[in-house]
Amino acid sequence: MSEGQLWILIGVVVSACLLSSLISSRIAFSSARRQFKIGRIKSVTAEEICLVSKTGVPRLFVALNSIENILFRLYDQKGELKVMFGLMGDGGEGLALLDKYERVLASLKVDANGQPRLRLSDRQGRSHAVLGLEGGKPVMAFIDANRNVTWRTP
Repeated sequence: MSEGQLWILIGVVVSACLLSSLISSRIAFSSARRQFKIGRIKSVTAEEICLVSKTGVPRLFVALNSIENILFRLYDQKGELKVMFGLMGDGGEGLALLDKYERVLASLKVDANGQPRLRLSDRQGRSHAVLGLEGGKPVMAFIDANRNVTWRTP
């Protein structure tokens, strides 16, 4: 995917989030007004929730993905995606920290078998350091820019 296509995809996602939040906030506000007249709101039921700042910038997005796993996305004050965490398709859990271009620089995952893995990557998305467990045994590896393993244990 080219950088131009990536920016278009990001624009579509952010636009969809903003449009969704505008529509859902209008619906929720009218529903909330009725609820406030008769008592306190105790719950909200939705497949997606997008919290936005007073200026309409997305700050938190919570949704169920296509296989019903929950995903959280946290945005900075400019609306740039910085943190994602949630349940993975393989039954594990994951956390990802992103740069200003929404590339994953650091990730922590626990797979369906309970094996944790920490991965550090460069701005091109190439992994350079991996620390984790494989079969219950510790593993550490360093990888150069050409994707060659320069050091590994065991």
